[in-house]
Order: sequence, then structure tokens, then C-alpha cells
Amino acid sequence: MDSTPKLAGIHHVTLSVADLDATLAWYRDELGFEPVMSAEVDGMRKALLTRDGIRVSFVEHGDLAEPGPFSERRVGLDHLSFAVAGRQELDRWVEI
Repeated sequence: MDSTPKLAGIHHVTLSVADLDATLAWYRDELGFEPVMSAEVDGMRKALLTRDGIRVSFVEHGDLAEPGPFSERRVGLDHLSFAVAGRQELDRWVEI
């Protein structure tokens, strides 16, 4: 029996963007995503969208953003969050 706790999927992916309003409009109008929440924290603007159980969040870093165009060669992704079936599975991860 595999003792590794089970992952239930990807909970959400967060992407850093230069223009949050334009990004949200595109995901809403072109892909049909719906807004779930938005917030401003420490000069950063954040928003979470969903569609068909897929959650994508975006962050605009404001004055903390590094200038310049996007490059796939620049290291980093804001984060990738895995979904688990429930608190019991999360607690199992904490134990290992």
C-alpha cells in the first residue's frame, strides 16, 4: 500500500501580470472565467477567477514589479497550489 498522501488535483495557479484589469477582462470575456474574489494587499492587487472547477489567480505587484518584458527564461512562477481531498490528507502531508 502506498503511504504517500493523495493529491486531489491542482488547487490554483497564480500568475504575475503587468495589467490586472486587462488580464481579468480577457479571461472573463474570451475564456468565460468568473471572478471569485479580489483584494489589495501591501500595494499588490490580486484576483481569483474560476471556470469548470479550474481556479486561476493573478497578482499585479505594483511598485514592486521588476520592469521589462516577460521572458520565459526568467526563473520563477508565483506558485502552484495542489488540492487535497480534505484536512485529513493535508495533515498526513504535515506528518511526513
